[in-house]
Amino acid sequence: MGHREANGLTSVFIKATEGTSERLNVLSALHYIGATNAGYIHGAYHFAHPDSSTGAVQVNFFL
Repeated sequence: MGHREANGLTSVFIKATEGTSERLNVLSALHYIGATNAGYIHGAYHFAHPDSSTGAVQVNFFL
């Protein structure tokens, strides 16, 4: 039994962007590959900075 099964984990979320200046970086890409290889269901999220720009600007950056 692997680590994932032993802990009952089935999914992970990985930070893809932050604010409007930080895009997906090498570490995020490695986490995405690792999650895929480990069989996790995975998703991405954006870490917002509401004091620096509007939600519309940040969601367009994320997408």
